[in-house]
Order: sequence, then C-alpha cells, then structure tokens
Amino acid sequence: MHYVEAFDMRGKRTPHMTFYLDGDTRRRGHTLAAIKEIYTGCGWELSPRELPDHLAVILEFAARGDAEWGETLLHYFRPGLDLLGAALHEYATPYAAVLDAVRATLPPPGPEQEEAVRRLARLGPPAEAVGLDGYGGPVDLGMPGVGSPVNSGILGGAR
Repeated sequence: MHYVEAFDMRGKRTPHMTFYLDGDTRRRGHTLAAIKEIYTGCGWELSPRELPDHLAVILEFAARGDAEWGETLLHYFRPGLDLLGAALHEYATPYAAVLDAVRATLPPPGPEQEEAVRRLARLGPPAEAVGLDGYGGPVDLGMPGVGSPVNSGILGGAR
C-alpha cells in the first residue's frame, strides 16, 4: 500500500521516466518505442507486461543488460530522477534513499539538467497539444548495438 501511495501518476512521483520529459502525450509513445529498440538492440528481452521506461526496468537493464546503455538512459532521464527524488523526500518515504543512491552513481547534473528540473518542478510535464504540430516526430534514439552510446548520438547526445 505504501508503494502505491508513494509512486503515483497524479503528481511528481511516478516511476515512469518518460512521463517527466513527454508527459502523457503521443510523443511519449515514440520514446517508449525507442527505449524498447535500445533493449532489443542490446539483446535484452522485456516482458510484454512491463513498460520500458519504468525505473526498475531501466535499473535492471543497466545492471544485467548493458551497463553503458543503461547509464546513458539514466543520464538522459536525470531531470526526472532528480524531481522524483525530491518528491520522495518531501513525501518522507524510505524510497527516497534508493533514488539518492541511484543518482549518486551518475555524474553531477550540468546546468542544462538543473534548469530542466526547475522547469519541470515549476510547469510539470508537457501536456498534449492538438493537431499535427503537437504530434512531433519520431524520437531518434539511434541504433543500439552499433558501438558505444557515447559516440552514437542517442537521446540527443545526452551523456
């Protein structure tokens, strides 16, 4: 019961990392598909019952699938991790310490990531826009398995 209350979709405490960057929009579907492409390209099989952006799935992939690609995904989702960590501390749940430990394994956030966290905290995740302009295009996450994520340009060159 505590887990369900601590991690919800109503506020800033969702374990689904794409929610922070894409909100509950059509663009989120593109990002989910791109993450699945990374897993598949690395030979990682995802259960059909799991969403690829769930933090536990990303952490398992980083630990047991491909550490370099896993770290790249965690770094890409760093603004969401930081916001989730702050929200879990505010909620006073022991899960906050787990987020602290995960974030401690990553390089310190840069100014752009810190600004992204402030913007997310202030405005929340993106909302769905109407029409073709709001749809955006496919999310180009590169082709996993063809070298290192550092040189692939995956996730907009985040690293």
